Amino acid sequence: MLMSYFVSKKERGAVLIQALGVASNFAMLTQISLAGFL
Repeated sequence: MLMSYFVSKKERGAVLIQALGVASNFAMLTQISLAGFL
């Protein structure tokens, strides 16, 4: 993934942005699945 590339480049800001993107995608998918079950 891109994260390992940024870590090797010591780009912590880019890694943080990547992590935030993954977290927001996970939260959105969780909300969609919960709404589907309700």
